[in-house]
Amino acid sequence: MKLRWKFFFILLMFSLIPLGIVTFVSQRGTSRMGAVISEDVQQNLNRLASRVLKLTAENSAAILEQSKKSFELALTGLAHEAEVVFAEEPPASVKVYFATDFEDPATAPPDAGPRTGYVKTSADGRPVNDLVSLKHPVVVLAPGVSASDAVEDIDRLSLLTDFLSEISAKLGPALHWAYVSSESGVHVSFPGHGGYPDGYDSLMPPYKEQGIVLRSHKLGEADKIVTIMTQGSGKVRAVAKGIRKTTSRFGARLEPFTHVSLMLYHGRGALDTVTQAEIIAPHAAIRDDLALFAAGETMLEAVDKVAEEHEKNVKLVLLLLAGLRALDTEPAAPDAVAESFLLKLLSLSGFHPSLTACAVCGAR
Repeated sequence: MKLRWKFFFILLMFSLIPLGIVTFVSQRGTSRMGAVISEDVQQNLNRLASRVLKLTAENSAAILEQSKKSFELALTGLAHEAEVVFAEEPPASVKVYFATDFEDPATAPPDAGPRTGYVKTSADGRPVNDLVSLKHPVVVLAPGVSASDAVEDIDRLSLLTDFLSEISAKLGPALHWAYVSSESGVHVSFPGHGGYPDGYDSLMPPYKEQGIVLRSHKLGEADKIVTIMTQGSGKVRAVAKGIRKTTSRFGARLEPFTHVSLMLYHGRGALDTVTQAEIIAPHAAIRDDLALFAAGETMLEAVDKVAEEHEKNVKLVLLLLAGLRALDTEPAAPDAVAESFLLKLLSLSGFHPSLTACAVCGAR
């Protein structure tokens, strides 16, 4: 029996070993084949995705180009129609709606109502639906212009309602507003809507900027005058209306040290007006530490003294940003950062110190 069992096990081993080898080789071959197939499938998918993205980009570019041509054609037509109506005698007066009429449903046009995509900011800073009319434009007069003084231009521009309605229908959602402004201070926009800021002046269109708030002081009961070192317009002094109210939409966005993105419009006097502010970098750490605050305040005051109003100085803005970012890291010696900043500011202002030779005789 024992000899038979030995032969049995020997035969079994000789049978299983080749089977195991064949199985192992087959598994490795299958694995390699799977890897090759997987890699091939992945490459095909990548090529397919690239083609789809390229086709999508090309289609989007074609659509944008077509939209651009449509807008250019619409604007050309609108400019031509405006020239025609201003060359004609004013028509008989018709019912027009001013921006203030859209603030109350009782005085707004009969068809005015909320429309998708049209919102405005409420007094407490919340986005709310704006009343919009697809049949009547809105008329806005520049500060100091009365309806009686501009009645002829108002009546002339009212003749554009049909053309404005036509291009609005053709361009669809791609067109948000279309408007015409006259030199007399009459601004007509379609679709009709409210939401214009107080003191809006169509002769002084809004502009976008970003900069650092240098300082602020109170104006009246609820407003502030803020001084901002901007990147494109130099030092700007602007009024932030209602900023001191608890419901202000500005909140703490216009505090000193804050790097902000702004929407402003030029005022008739020395002060512009801030209509929108978004924080880019708050630099909050500087306000939370007395030493950092003292160093940062030194930088802001120096820039305020050196910068000229409405004189572009990008290098000065970048220097101030670099200084505030250095303080934001909470260095061990904030006063050293401020001193370094002041030396660079002197150099930028044309007072570069001579450290290698006497500034009078040149002796080393």
